[in-house]
Amino acid sequence: LYFAALPVHGRLYGWALHLEGGEGLLLEALRLGLALFFLGAPAFFLGGTFPFMAEALVRGRRALGRDGPSLYALNTLGAALGVLGAAFVLPPAWGFTLSYAAVLGAMVAVAVGALLLDAAWEGADAVLETSPAGTAPGLPRGLAFASGLLAMGLEVAWMRMFAQAVPNSVYAFAIVLIVFLTCMVGGALLARVLGAGGRSPPAVLTALLGLAFLLVTASGFLFVRATGGLQPPPPGLAWGTYLVRTAGLALLAMGPATVVLGAVFPFLLKVAEDASDAPGAVVGRLAAWNTAGAVLGPLLVAFVLFPAFGLWGAVALVAFAYALLAFGVARRHQGRAAQIVAACLVLAGAALLAGPRPSTVRLKDGVVLVDLQEGPSGIVAVVDAPASRKLVFNNVFTLGGTHDVRWEAMQAHVPLALHPKPREAFFLGLGTGTTAGGAMDHAVEGVTVAELVPEVIQAARAHFGPFTNRLFEDPRARIVAADARHALRWTEATYDVIVGDLFFPWEPGTANLYTREHFEAVRARLKPGGLFAQWLPCYQLSPAEFRGIARSMVEAFPLVTLWRGDFFAGRPILAVVGHERDAPLDGQALVANARRLLAGDGADLARDAESVPFHLYAGNLTAARALVEDVPAVTDDRPWISYSAPKSERGAQGSGAPRLVREALVSFEARLQAAVPPDEDPFLAALAPEQRLAVAGGLLFRRMAVAIDAFRQGEYARLRLAYRRSLPASVRAPVDAWVE
Repeated sequence: LYFAALPVHGRLYGWALHLEGGEGLLLEALRLGLALFFLGAPAFFLGGTFPFMAEALVRGRRALGRDGPSLYALNTLGAALGVLGAAFVLPPAWGFTLSYAAVLGAMVAVAVGALLLDAAWEGADAVLETSPAGTAPGLPRGLAFASGLLAMGLEVAWMRMFAQAVPNSVYAFAIVLIVFLTCMVGGALLARVLGAGGRSPPAVLTALLGLAFLLVTASGFLFVRATGGLQPPPPGLAWGTYLVRTAGLALLAMGPATVVLGAVFPFLLKVAEDASDAPGAVVGRLAAWNTAGAVLGPLLVAFVLFPAFGLWGAVALVAFAYALLAFGVARRHQGRAAQIVAACLVLAGAALLAGPRPSTVRLKDGVVLVDLQEGPSGIVAVVDAPASRKLVFNNVFTLGGTHDVRWEAMQAHVPLALHPKPREAFFLGLGTGTTAGGAMDHAVEGVTVAELVPEVIQAARAHFGPFTNRLFEDPRARIVAADARHALRWTEATYDVIVGDLFFPWEPGTANLYTREHFEAVRARLKPGGLFAQWLPCYQLSPAEFRGIARSMVEAFPLVTLWRGDFFAGRPILAVVGHERDAPLDGQALVANARRLLAGDGADLARDAESVPFHLYAGNLTAARALVEDVPAVTDDRPWISYSAPKSERGAQGSGAPRLVREALVSFEARLQAAVPPDEDPFLAALAPEQRLAVAGGLLFRRMAVAIDAFRQGEYARLRLAYRRSLPASVRAPVDAWVE
C-alpha cells in the first residue's frame, strides 16, 4: 500500500495546505491520519508476529520469565540489524524500490518457511499449562504502558540531544538508533538473568526503575561532558573513526540507562507468569500496552515537553517519572525501607527539575544568546556575535546572519532579474528572511515563502525584521509553515520565478530537494517563460555531487544555465537555473532590471548594470551536458547524495577531500566555457558583442579571486600548476603572463 499512498498523500496535502494557508494542526493531523490508514494495516499484522512466536516457542506460562526475554532480545536484535541494513547497505546500493522489494521478498520467504515448518511442527500445545480462569495483574499492564511511553519518549529526546553536537545525517541517526536497540537487547538479557534468580519481582522492578532514574539523569551531563560542551567532532577524524566515535559517544551517554530501562518490559513477562492465559495471549496483551505507550511517548515529548520545557527539561521529566514509578511500586508491594529509598529518589527528581540544567547552545567567547525556541523539529537560537546576528538551528547549522545580508539578497536578485517581468515568486526556505526580502525590491505582485520549521519563522520575524526589507510587513508576501517540496508540488498556483535556498546536503531529507522528480514538479509550477534557480553551496559539495544535481536539472528542464552568486574563492555559491522553455537570454531586460536595482547606489554602480549581470553567467549546462553525465542523476528512488554528502563532508574536514571551490571551481567553469564559448552559446545569441565579452570576463574575475586567495594562503606555485593543467595549450601563455 505504500506506493499507492504517495499520490493520495500529496493531493490531500495540497488540499489541506490551500484550505489552511499553511498554518494550524490540520496538516499534522492529515499526516498522522494518512500514515495510520496506509501503514496501519501492515503494522497491525507485523505487531501480531511476536506474540504468536511466543505462543509457539514459550513452553508454558512458567517459562515466560525465562524464554520471553530471550525471544524479545532476538526480536530486538533483528530490529537493530534491520536499521543497519536500511541505513548503510540496501538503499545506498540498490535504491529504495529494490530495497523495499527485497524486504517484501524476505517477508514472503519467512511466511513460506513457516508454512513448510507447519507440516512437521509438533507444537507447544502439549506442554501448555492450564489453570483456573483469571486475568493478568494490573501491575504488568500499567508498567508495560509506562515503560513504552518513557523509553520511546526518551529515545526521541536523546536523538535531539545528539543533534546538538553531532551533525545530523542518515548515518548519525541510524547509529544512535542501532546503539539504542542493541542496548535494549542487553536489557532483555538482564531481565532473563534477574527472572531466574528467585528474587521478589516488586523488589527487582523498584530497583530497575530507581536505577533508570539515576542513569537517565546522568545521560545529559555525560553527553555534555563527553562532547566538551556540545562541541562537534574534531575535523581531523576519518570517516570510519567518526562512526566509531559517534557509536562510542552513544554507548557512553545512553547505553547504561538503556540497558536498565530496556529490562523493565521483558521482566514484566516474569511478573505475568501467574496469569491464566496462554503465553501468546499474555505476551500479546503486554506488548499491546507497551506499544500503545511507545506511540504516545514520542508525541508527548516532541509536541508537548520540548516546546514547554526544552530538551533538558524533557529529559529531567522522564527521569522524574521513573522515580515516581519506583515509589509507586515500592509503596504498594514492598516494605518501609524500600519506600523510603524510593521517596528519596522522588525528592531528588524534584530537585533535578528545579535545579540548573546544561545549556543547549554552544556559545563562543563574545557570543551572546538573544533568543531560544524549542519545538518538534529542533532548537532554534538567535545569537549576537561581535560582527553579526545569526540564526542557528540545532546548534550546528547556521541559517544566515546580518553580515551576509547583501549576498543573501543576491540569491533573490539574480533569478528575478533574469525574468523580464516577474510577478509571482516562490521561495523554498526562509532562513533569516533576507533572501526572500530581496524580492521586495522587484516589481512583484506576490511572494510565497515555505519554511519547514515554524520556530525559524518566529525567530526571523522577531529578530531579523530590519534586515528583511519589510518582508514580514509587506502585503505582497505570504509565509507558510510547510514542507516546501509538498507545498509546491501539490499546489495549483503557478509562478514566474521559483528559488531554492541553500540547503545542507548531508542533512536527512535535503537530497529530496535535489532530485529529478522534484525538479520536474517545479517545472510544472512555472508559468510560460518562467525559471527556477536552485542555489548550491559549492563549499559543501564535492564536484561529483554538484554534477549529480546539475544532471538532475538537465534531465528535468529543456534549458539549464549556471550563474554565479559571488566571486568568493573559499565559500562560493552557484545557481543552477532551469528555464521553462529553451529561448535566448533577453539581455535588454536583464540590463534594465539590474539598472533599476542599482539606481539608488549612484551613477557609477548604475553604469555597472551594463556589464556586471553578464559577469555572473558561468555557462550553458544543457549545451555542455557531457560535463555532468559521468555521474548518475539524483532521483527519489536513489537520492545518493544523502549517503555520499556526510562522507565527503567528513573527508573535506579531515583529509582535504575535494570541494567545488578554488582551483576545482575554476577548472569546471573553464571547461564549461571552453565546451560552449560565449560566441557559440545559443543562450547568448541575442546579446551584443560587448556583453558576450563581459561573460568571458566573468571567468577572469573568478580566476583573479582565486589567485588572490592563493597568494594569501601562500599557495602560488600550486595554483599556477593547476591552471596550466586545466587550460588548453593555446591560452596557457596569455594566462601565465596575466598571473605574472
